[in-house]
Amino acid sequence: MLGCLARHGLLVAICCSLLLTSFTPAAPTRPSRFLLLSERPPALIEYDPTLPKHQQTLRSARLPLQDFGNRGPEGIALIPNADVERFGLPQVEGHGYIIVTIEAKGQLYFLEWLDDNSIQRHFTRNLPQIENDISALQYQDGTLWVMASSQHNLYEYDLATLIATNAPARIIYPLETIKSRYTDIEGIYIEQPAVSVLANDSGQELLVIDTYSDCLEDFNCQVLQRFEPIPDVSDITWDSVNNRFIFVSGKHDYSQISELNLVTEEIRELHRIWTDLEGIVAVP
Repeated sequence: MLGCLARHGLLVAICCSLLLTSFTPAAPTRPSRFLLLSERPPALIEYDPTLPKHQQTLRSARLPLQDFGNRGPEGIALIPNADVERFGLPQVEGHGYIIVTIEAKGQLYFLEWLDDNSIQRHFTRNLPQIENDISALQYQDGTLWVMASSQHNLYEYDLATLIATNAPARIIYPLETIKSRYTDIEGIYIEQPAVSVLANDSGQELLVIDTYSDCLEDFNCQVLQRFEPIPDVSDITWDSVNNRFIFVSGKHDYSQISELNLVTEEIRELHRIWTDLEGIVAVP
């Protein structure tokens, strides 16, 4: 199947994915949308897991970025149009500005997904403290969280200041405070003051942490829940419409999209797609 992707490009890849998708019977859910980040091929996919299988992929497009192979797209975040004025940015088409990172570079790419289905690159921002290995992003109410996996650090940026001046992070949290195999955190969902979740690829686990930044500052992080083994777990986001976490992971030649219920501790597969997914973000 990966040969199919390489030879015929993204649109055929998506068609292959839909034909070979397997599903698990699902409980009723309300429509919710996500942006999926693919590393191979480097692409964006808009996806709704609540629709019938032939309708779940809403659209897809290649990224206008250099192809770095296995060192390609890793992190994704979304600045919704409702927030862009606070950063001095104009409104854009689609859901807002999409921020993507490349593992080979310590750089943020600010993109717009146009109504004609092309993706336009607006501007970039360097992160002077991070040369490469940006593995995860999350935007939340003016703050941009950036995970640099090889440095074992989580960086907290004020996004307005970062856009205006390329300023350094206002706080850096070392991951040594977490008692776990933390060496390759590829996905983050930060929620304060509630629990937060880390997707630890090398440890093949999802870690639920209490009040993430506070526990790091106090050097007393508590792992409340641990879900394992989850091979090649890459990213996680919150589906506020259906009150559940959605995460992406890999297995053999395909990626899995799964639901995580922290109350019942149940993991349920929603979808399989024959492309290398590295990121997911919910669309408000």
